[in-house]
Amino acid sequence: MGVSPKNCVLLKKAITNMDDFYNLLSKYILKESSEKDLELLNGYLEESDEHKEIFKQMVKISRLQESYSLSINTTKGWNKIKSKVKSQKKRRIIIPYLAIAASLCTLFFIAKFYYQKNNITWTTIYNYDSKAKNIALNDGTIIWLNKNSHIKFPKKFEATKRELILSGEAFFDVQANNTKPFYIKTKNTITKVLGTSFNIRAYPKQKKETINVLTGKVKFYDHERNQIILEKGMSAEYSVNTTKIISRKTTNSNVLAWKTKEFIFKNKSLEDVLHDLQKVYNFEYIIKNQALEQKLVTTKFKELSIDEIVDLLAQSLDFSYQKNENLIIIK
Repeated sequence: MGVSPKNCVLLKKAITNMDDFYNLLSKYILKESSEKDLELLNGYLEESDEHKEIFKQMVKISRLQESYSLSINTTKGWNKIKSKVKSQKKRRIIIPYLAIAASLCTLFFIAKFYYQKNNITWTTIYNYDSKAKNIALNDGTIIWLNKNSHIKFPKKFEATKRELILSGEAFFDVQANNTKPFYIKTKNTITKVLGTSFNIRAYPKQKKETINVLTGKVKFYDHERNQIILEKGMSAEYSVNTTKIISRKTTNSNVLAWKTKEFIFKNKSLEDVLHDLQKVYNFEYIIKNQALEQKLVTTKFKELSIDEIVDLLAQSLDFSYQKNENLIIIK
């Protein structure tokens, strides 16, 4: 006779310190274990033969699930477990009842976890407009999505975490929840927060990803688990070429200009000014007069078009320019 879900719960409660063990097993099956998780799991396996037997049974069943996209047939799974247990008895291999029951419990919850993971409904929101798109999530988190960007998130967050996938650039004002961390995953990095505000720029074709923290504290790491803790007023950059993360104090006051359409320049060179403008207005430029590159600019622009801004710069610095579609040539 199989073990019912209700009896499984009772058995789990009867096993001391087993909750963490099951969580580690789940991560292992889903290939989400960190190095620390693997070390902890190995410690549990060394504790007792029961733990090792649970692990062996779980791995055998998990091999039936070649990918998350496969549907879970729990009845078939239980039958296979029962037949394996019977065959072991015939070979006179003695397995403690508690280990068998725990194995069945583990496999039941793993199957349930697979099923829930497979059946999460995801929502994808795109922004192809030049204006920032405002998005409110059901947990109270507010997001501003930049142009040519998209986010993907479940319609209902999991019980223990909030997870979102970003491609492009977005500003996050994450609703605080100390028991349910928020994860933003990009092509190369992961950002973990409990509740804070920050900007992430991670366009897939670019060779670097950046994060700027406005309030609170975040953990920023790559898929190799190289990580750094950032606080208010700090930024970090991940380089695709070097696979390194470098942090620094935030000095650029125009990080959110794409969202606010407000630029503040104080003793900035024309080259730096054009570079900041380029990120927002998506244009190319050439400065033919080398003497102009280091001309200093101190000014403020708000909600102006790129044509209006370049006109004002030309008048202030006394240069002429030509615009050919998306290219601005400064003479």
